[in-house]
Amino acid sequence: MEFITENKNDEYQFYYDVSKELVDQNISQETKEILAVIYYDFLCTKEEKERLDKILIQNEKREQEELSKKYSYENLFPKTTEKTDNKEKQTVQEQTQLIQVKEENVFKKFIRKIKEFFHINK
Repeated sequence: MEFITENKNDEYQFYYDVSKELVDQNISQETKEILAVIYYDFLCTKEEKERLDKILIQNEKREQEELSKKYSYENLFPKTTEKTDNKEKQTVQEQTQLIQVKEENVFKKFIRKIKEFFHINK
């Protein structure tokens, strides 16, 4: 209560149209969620809480299934099929890069060491 009292906006004008449903009101999603928590914690009967719990569990399962489909191994690392002589081969796409390390000659090593000694950037 203290937090709300200290952080309230006295100039805020709230408009609520009683002829519309709550979902049709022009309020933010965060406000709807807060009202849902207040309703669940303080106004629901036991039967309504059980019904809402089932709905929340179903929504969570649906969301987890969508996430698992979206971020499944097959979607992140797709397989490609190649046709050669009417035979299908499945190959996993691999992204490899070879890094070629070039050896410095003696003169370049000497210059680099001098620069490091005097803290000179390249």
